Amino acid sequence: MPALVTALAGATRAGHTTNVSVVDAQGCACVLTTSLGLGTGDFLPGFDLHLNSMLGEVDLHRVPLEPAARMQSMMAPSIALDDDGLALAIGSAGGTRLRTALVGVAAGILDEGLAPVDAVSRPRFHPVGELVNAEPGVEEEGLARLERAGRRVRRWPALHHYFGGVSVVGREGAAGDPRRLRVRRR
Repeated sequence: MPALVTALAGATRAGHTTNVSVVDAQGCACVLTTSLGLGTGDFLPGFDLHLNSMLGEVDLHRVPLEPAARMQSMMAPSIALDDDGLALAIGSAGGTRLRTALVGVAAGILDEGLAPVDAVSRPRFHPVGELVNAEPGVEEEGLARLERAGRRVRRWPALHHYFGGVSVVGREGAAGDPRRLRVRRR
């Protein structure tokens, strides 16, 4: 429990979405993603529950809200199983970049056979309308092809927390995203 408290408390100071992916010695997995968006500052009386601010998120708020209808979420804590059991437990923080971060890392591990550390650390890209954001090391030929097709490409100077914060446990080990690493100075 001290490790979970440290993980959740430490991540909360770094951002507003937290993800933890864990697997025990028996192969039981749990992936938890929790988010306040930016947080509203409002608490439900008697429940000590802080309300989130996600109703203003452009990606989520595409159609009028209907009573009793469930609003979509970008959070996607996931567990992948195959004939041998648990193959992957994965989740991410990162707002609208969750999807591209999760798909890229999961595909790296499940389809390309990368170790979790390598899949999480490799450069990422994320499209926003006609703009494609790319970290250094994203395949330049693919980015050039996008530019020739009329897309704008923003090449970031270094890996950046903008591109999400994946935590993953796979058969080859576990990894936490270096993009979310905070250096504490004393």
